[in-house]
Amino acid sequence: MFAATGLRNPRFMDLSPDGVLFVANASLCQIAALPDRDHDGIADTLIVAVVGLERVHSLAFYGEDLYVAEHDRRTRNRDADGDLVYEQSETLAMMPEWGQHSTRTVVADEIKQKIYVSVGSTCDICREDDAERATVLEFNPDGSGRRIFARDLRNGAGLTLHPVTNELWATNNGHDREGVHLPPEWIDVVRDGGFYGWPLAYGFSTWVDVSIEEYGEALFPLTREDSLDVASMQRPAALVPAHLAPMAIHFYNHDLLPPAYHNAAFVAFRGGHSGAVIGYKVMALFSNPDGSDARVADFMTGFSSVPFDDENVRGKPVGIATDDLGNLYIGSD
Repeated sequence: MFAATGLRNPRFMDLSPDGVLFVANASLCQIAALPDRDHDGIADTLIVAVVGLERVHSLAFYGEDLYVAEHDRRTRNRDADGDLVYEQSETLAMMPEWGQHSTRTVVADEIKQKIYVSVGSTCDICREDDAERATVLEFNPDGSGRRIFARDLRNGAGLTLHPVTNELWATNNGHDREGVHLPPEWIDVVRDGGFYGWPLAYGFSTWVDVSIEEYGEALFPLTREDSLDVASMQRPAALVPAHLAPMAIHFYNHDLLPPAYHNAAFVAFRGGHSGAVIGYKVMALFSNPDGSDARVADFMTGFSSVPFDDENVRGKPVGIATDDLGNLYIGSD
């Protein structure tokens, strides 16, 4: 146990340039810093780094700046005196608010000098009025250059960059009403201008079941553009069982774990309500850097004490990070 006291629903995490683990402490509306100055594998204390946040879900460092994603905004925060308390906060972009998916995930690309933010849908299946819902947005670090990078991800909850290709990857949470086995959740490269299926299709160009009354009412009439979009879908790198709610994805590029894990991705799953597969676990994804030849396997299990029983869960994995030594941190809310 690295840290527990003072944490309530910890979500996504990142390491500062100085190697301090920061976590979105969601239920306390703050970002918490967890320094381990004596390197004994246990956080020395919890320092409240940023306060007054609403529905905070994720954070990312870009140089010394700390970017924080709340449900309605993205801020840049600065620590002037190095005490891990970020006194300066600047709102760089307002986000589409609330809806069924109110969390926002931010990732910083220092190579391309871009910031990416995922914005989930307002609903299970519907036609969105706001073009920025169910997307990944791209910004310059100062908040300018706002544009839709990729579209129609129902809830791209996890975002990260591949350590070899620097391509953006995401995890996605699928829709709810096609039973315990459908649709599979996906893990894939997120390409500039890409279409990722929702609300029309899932997996590899598989249409949503419009015989389900709510779905037919939401989607009809179907158009030629709809058909062209679905036909443009690429095969996802990996599909995993339905309703497991994949959260953070994190590529491991250290040597502390066996060689097979070098550049493998770890994916946290905080769901398990389908009744088909036991969730609440961390899986490892092994693939080529471009996502081809992907295989997935359980890496850490045991969070659920009773199979298929959401009331007896020891933890729901959400955030993943590694430090410069290769130690793996897994946060559970």
